[in-house]
Amino acid sequence: MVGTRKIAAILVADIVGYSRLAGVDEDRTLSRLRGLQSDLIDPAIDALHGRIVERTGGPRLAPARGRPVNGAHFARIARSLLAAGVIGAQIFVVSAAARTFPIPSDQPVATVDIPDSWRPALTPNGVEGSANDGAVRLAVEFVAASDLDAASAAAMKKLAGRGVVVAPETKRLATRRFNGLDALKIDFSGTDPNGESSITLILVAAPRKPGFVSICYWGDDETQVSVSDDLLSIIDSVEATK
Repeated sequence: MVGTRKIAAILVADIVGYSRLAGVDEDRTLSRLRGLQSDLIDPAIDALHGRIVERTGGPRLAPARGRPVNGAHFARIARSLLAAGVIGAQIFVVSAAARTFPIPSDQPVATVDIPDSWRPALTPNGVEGSANDGAVRLAVEFVAASDLDAASAAAMKKLAGRGVVVAPETKRLATRRFNGLDALKIDFSGTDPNGESSITLILVAAPRKPGFVSICYWGDDETQVSVSDDLLSIIDSVEATK
């Protein structure tokens, strides 16, 4: 019996920089990926009668039925998605005008890029800003401390001075590494002057000065999701000074 030969277009897709982005904030990276999968990628596959064959590693996408020309058309659509940045690092990072700030301004140990839309302003130890009319706030500062416990306590004191109260029992820890620098990410639930709040504190070890770069942002979950691309790019921009 002679088998029937079929022509199919198969696409192996990968996320450029996924490990780096997940290292910055795994929950938001996964949430953003799932949203793009359901809103953009899946509808394009369904329109050409395709299917996802495997999700391990890069998703393998293949047309399930139709004439051979559908396979070629599927490949063209896939190229268009790639060119548009739907599959790639661009889906997580939105380009925006930003300025580079030294942390701290006197004898800086690091720099950070803050989008102009966050209305960044210098503070004695770094820079602060806000998005969505203050619904999400950000502070990037140098904390002089001998160890992580002391740095965390100092950062918590600064947050309290801004009207942010954390619930200690909600504390969640995760080790991270940003641009070759060791870091600790701490998440809390709590409150700020606007109401219930999710608080994230990232402490990055300063390479040539005793202390840490403190990256802290807080606000309600829904608004944080809406500016998650900005937050990821800000965190990823932190670099040690040469």
